[in-house]
Amino acid sequence: MKTLESKSLTERQGGVKFCLTEEGLEIARNVIGVLRSRNELPPDDEQLFSDFERRHQENTADRQNSTTSSTLLERAESYDAGVLPPIPPTMPDGRQRNDSVETMQNRRIQSRPAVLNRSSSAGVAFSRQSSAAAATDIELEDLIHYPESEYDIVLIVDNREVHSTADRGLIERELESHGIAIEIRPLTVGDYLWIARAKPTSIYKGLPDIVLDYVVERKRMDDLCASIRDGRYREQHARIHSTGFTNVFYIVEGNDPDAVSRLGEAAVNSAMSRIQISHGFHLKCPASFESTLRLLRQTTKVLQSALKDIYAIPDVFIGMKGFADMKKGLQLRFPLVHLAMSFDAYDVVSNKSGSLSTGEIYLRMLMTLRGMSADKVLTVGSHYQTPTQLLNELRDTEDGDKSIGELVVGGTCRKIGPALGKRLSQFWTAESFSASL
Repeated sequence: MKTLESKSLTERQGGVKFCLTEEGLEIARNVIGVLRSRNELPPDDEQLFSDFERRHQENTADRQNSTTSSTLLERAESYDAGVLPPIPPTMPDGRQRNDSVETMQNRRIQSRPAVLNRSSSAGVAFSRQSSAAAATDIELEDLIHYPESEYDIVLIVDNREVHSTADRGLIERELESHGIAIEIRPLTVGDYLWIARAKPTSIYKGLPDIVLDYVVERKRMDDLCASIRDGRYREQHARIHSTGFTNVFYIVEGNDPDAVSRLGEAAVNSAMSRIQISHGFHLKCPASFESTLRLLRQTTKVLQSALKDIYAIPDVFIGMKGFADMKKGLQLRFPLVHLAMSFDAYDVVSNKSGSLSTGEIYLRMLMTLRGMSADKVLTVGSHYQTPTQLLNELRDTEDGDKSIGELVVGGTCRKIGPALGKRLSQFWTAESFSASL
């Protein structure tokens, strides 16, 4: 069994329970076929395999007959690798699409003024207003339409995503060896995502790369524990939601008993429950990095076979805030359409600071100080609403740090405290900084 697992033909399901991978299942079918041709398959095994094939065909037929978003989500877990099939859209009113080449060319010409090419992201003028303000003004003909036969799907891997520093090319080699088109880019949200790129021979050649509604966030167990401890866990989840992704795979890879015990098993279990219940992410816990690569391969193949027409929201309609709300509103108006955005738009709406106001940046600066919790930051921010007000209080008032220490945290009887008030004073008035702050 260890040999089969090392060759990615089986994977552990917990304890001593194993199941076949897609590659393992294909080899098993070939072996059964050979034994049948020689009349060497025992009757019991013949019955067992026939029952399995019948159930597998019924499940496949159910998948093909189901076309609604809710049914696709319900059957997502039935895939061996846990991949989530995409929504196969038709027209928003339910009619089947029957576009002629002439119609597609006209739509391409109409859409071109609203989009950018892949090299022009620096020149795009994304609105600083809320995206949601433009949602009611967008009609179907305003969207960029990619018919299913006009694009290729490419897996994008974050350039910081490496299996080990000793072998940085492992991911690329493993995926490309299975015929997966991949590209290494810096990603602001997620570690892996998929884009649709117009085929070189397509009439849509030159239109921008379109980010599909699927993203993968991968963490080792020790990294998950560290992110919970330092606050990255919440911040990353908030940014995923703000980017508007609705199909999020959250991979927690392997196990690290030492990291779990240091943080507390209850805290880890609580965080993993929130990933699924509060955030609505699809939590996967593969035992190894090889299992993660298998998940990526199989998800890519499902997208390639099941994804139909794609509609991208033009960049001119996308603001630095409120994109998730705008997309949700559009999805309600066009429920059968697979909505996406350009890679340039993804960079803008997922940027850590590009959509933040001055006030939000100010509060985040306060949050970096050791000992400053969210409620204490809000208390200081409500009394000193700008950095200038806080700085003036600390510089111009003899006991400015004591005044801050006397502030009562909202909704409690606790005070900021003299030690934290002094630390905050040192942080804002010092000419140089040390790690002790």
